Amino acid sequence: MGTDNVSQGAVPPAAGASGISCPSCGRGIEAVPVCPFCCTATDPTRRVTEKSLVVWAGLVALLGIGLLVWSALVQTPVTPVAKLEHKGAFLHYRIQGQVTRTSYFKARYRDADVFSFWVTDGSRDETTGQTGTVKVKVDGPVYKILQDQQRVPREGDGVDAEGTLYAGEGFRILSLNTPDMLRPAAMQGGK
Repeated sequence: MGTDNVSQGAVPPAAGASGISCPSCGRGIEAVPVCPFCCTATDPTRRVTEKSLVVWAGLVALLGIGLLVWSALVQTPVTPVAKLEHKGAFLHYRIQGQVTRTSYFKARYRDADVFSFWVTDGSRDETTGQTGTVKVKVDGPVYKILQDQQRVPREGDGVDAEGTLYAGEGFRILSLNTPDMLRPAAMQGGK
């Protein structure tokens, strides 16, 4: 059994019988397009240059920064509450409506109190039978900030809320992730 010079740390032979060596591993090879030892392209026109790698990395970074700026400037469109369904679970939605009732739950085993309120916008989806009412949940730290800023909604208030939808068969909950995702909204024909 022959010894492998590369795995033992010895310098590999400079060239094969034809005088060609692999540009990656340095082993002697015949005139083949791909090194049989390390599978590297041996033709210089097929190899990725350092310059092209830097250019592509820069373009991808600029694209990422552009998408980040665009996502910060674009406002989430308002979705009718009746259109929120379990197929859209874990997506980000924005709703507008009137608070119909509220609920506060003091957590017993953790420090995060839970405040919930139900929002209705009067919409109805005839194909799915969904009504325009959804539960909006505000967890501990977000609720505390809303309390400190005196922005906790009450029954009858108009709200503009956006957050992550948790939905399944028979339930829909919109979870607010940050306090700035809850804003007061003027309701048509009323408050």
